[in-house]
Order: sequence, then C-alpha cells, then structure tokens
Amino acid sequence: MGYAILLVDDDAALRCLGARVLSEAGYEVRGAAHPAEALAVAAEQRVDVLVTDFEMPQMNGAELVAALLERDGRVPPSVLISGAVDLVLPSQQRLFTKLLSKPFTAEDLCKAVALCIRMIPSRRSSGTRMRAVVDDPEDTGRGELG
Repeated sequence: MGYAILLVDDDAALRCLGARVLSEAGYEVRGAAHPAEALAVAAEQRVDVLVTDFEMPQMNGAELVAALLERDGRVPPSVLISGAVDLVLPSQQRLFTKLLSKPFTAEDLCKAVALCIRMIPSRRSSGTRMRAVVDDPEDTGRGELG
C-alpha cells in the first residue's frame, strides 16, 4: 500500500498536474478542488500527507489545517504551496512541514512530499504522527509548476 496524498488546489490545471507528478512518483493521490471537499475526503480516507494551496475560496490552506486539527486532533505532515509565501504569517507557516513558492518544479514537489513522509513513523508502530518545520536555505522554489 502506497502513501496517500491529499492535494488541495482550486486551480484545476495545477491540481491535475500535481496529481500526475505525484502519481508517477508512486503515490496514491486524491485531489480536492476546495477545502470543504478536502475535509470530507480526510474524514473518509487515510491521508498520510496533505499538499495544499494557500489562497483558496472559503478558507485558506492554514485554515484548512487548523480545521483538520480541531476536528481530528491531528494533522498529517503538510506542504503549503503559495505564490506569495512572504504573505503567509509565521504562525501559519509553523503549521506546515514544508513551504513551496510558486512556481516550483516537479522535483521540488516530490522532494517536499518525501520530506513529509520521513516525518511519518513506521506504519507498524502505533505512535502518533510527528510534525516538523523545516527551513531549507538552498530551496529557491523556482521552476515550472505553479
């Protein structure tokens, strides 16, 4: 059984492209067009990693993570995608394992998800999922997606 990735983006083209990239990398990807759909998916299915856009109608990516935390008491390791990372408040940034600035490459996306997966304890253990905030000074976030 592969890792389950929930990809949330209101931009259908970016959501489909991201899903294709992650599927080709061997992940099980479920897309959601908006946060309400993401909340419904997370209630019904296992989510190992959350990848979410920041700016979306209804609620932003940080509000989505906060809603998951409030409802479920935990949130999977998460990647925040934004065209304006500098506008994301530090308190919001701390909710995510990795921040990706648009545009980014397929390799950047796969590396961010791989980082999140390393935060997940072995499936054989009954431990809780871990979270970490990682700042990679060499990550320019420049590329072709977004």
